[in-house]
Amino acid sequence: MPVRSGSARVVPALLAHRNLIGPGTVASLTYGEPRRNELVEDPSGLIATGAFGSSATGLAIASAGAAGGALSLAGGLFLMGPLMLPWAYEKATEAADRQTIADTVVQFGFPAKLEERIRLQMTRAGEAAAQNEQNEPNARDVELQVTSYGLAFKDTNRVACLTFHGTLTARDGETIVYEDPIIWTPSRRSEDFSPVSCATIDEMAQSDGEFVRRILDEAVIVISASAVRRLRGKGQ
Repeated sequence: MPVRSGSARVVPALLAHRNLIGPGTVASLTYGEPRRNELVEDPSGLIATGAFGSSATGLAIASAGAAGGALSLAGGLFLMGPLMLPWAYEKATEAADRQTIADTVVQFGFPAKLEERIRLQMTRAGEAAAQNEQNEPNARDVELQVTSYGLAFKDTNRVACLTFHGTLTARDGETIVYEDPIIWTPSRRSEDFSPVSCATIDEMAQSDGEFVRRILDEAVIVISASAVRRLRGKGQ
């Protein structure tokens, strides 16, 4: 069953000193590399991610029977006897599950959905500020720069967890008026996030990746809500 990873180190989340979202605030999502002083999840453990562009490599059974079979691995053909078949099937099934997960992440379109949700939330917050006659200066541009996102291994290669790392920045002209990381990984998370969702590889791949879509949907909602809450500031 899917579980929450509760062992992450909690990182403070900065609230703006005042509301920075107004009717003219424009939000965008970009991609960036980790900064030298930032600790980001090791991308070598990612099985499906947009930022690094990696995906699972599939293994496939070429043929199998009671007397023997063959395992196709990255284009090569390896003969095996009956004792190797259970291992081969297990590896082939796991590889197929990973490919299902990777394909689901790509097809979900996480970056586009996250950007759309953030823009919608920012628009609503700006309209609310206008109705409340908040005339204080607001940020003209809000940017969420994504360093990495996807599903990463935790503890063993059979358990995968959501991972996201980005930086939220607000500017008034050329002046940066707010900047803080948004971290949601198995090992570290911002204090305004619950532990990430984790599940075994086969659970992730069940029902054609249904659980993957669920956790990505949740991530879109939670990350966008965090960005807006932080920029609305203390007392909002």
